[in-house]
Amino acid sequence: MEKITCEVISDLLPLYCDGVCSQDSRRLVQEHLEDCPGCRELLRQMKEECLLPDGEERKKEAAVKELASVWKKTVKRYFMRGVLITLCACALLGGGFWLLTRLWQVMVPAEKMEFSVEAVTEQSVEISLQVLDGKKVLSQSQRITEDGKYYILMKRGVIATENGAGENWESTVSISRTGTLESGEKIPIREIYYGTEGNCILIWKADDQQH
Repeated sequence: MEKITCEVISDLLPLYCDGVCSQDSRRLVQEHLEDCPGCRELLRQMKEECLLPDGEERKKEAAVKELASVWKKTVKRYFMRGVLITLCACALLGGGFWLLTRLWQVMVPAEKMEFSVEAVTEQSVEISLQVLDGKKVLSQSQRITEDGKYYILMKRGVIATENGAGENWESTVSISRTGTLESGEKIPIREIYYGTEGNCILIWKADDQQH
């Protein structure tokens, strides 16, 4: 069999390198490469050229990598900003809801209340209080004026919350018929009201035995 020249092999090497030559051509190239250092070196160089992109491709690859890096940083930055904004919004909403339902309190309207005098003795007056709309009462306060008027006040959040289990809030208070002013002076309680001085409803009066 006639020996294949290096020129023929050099023509076949690109196809051989890309793996697209026929089986017979591949066999001929491999047999030639076993005895030809020059063609082996040429094949090595071709493989390196196949693996390494040229200058323009390197620039494109670098540009793509840079763009990908910038994109990742931008996405991450906006994602963190979005998370921070979401957390702040949740905190504001949660804080606002807490303020409106717990901290900022208003008087429970008298029309939402029911009062009854349970017992009257020489020492005290026992009064039953009930909220009729099923909402929660957060606090209770009292005030005594110098003319012997006793004011009871129930408060709830600006946004009233349910009392739970659909039950109405109720309480029984025992009020001493002798009150103490801020000055320490003792005075007789003549009238008991629900509300404030400018917005109240009479519950009991000293000469009454019931509401």
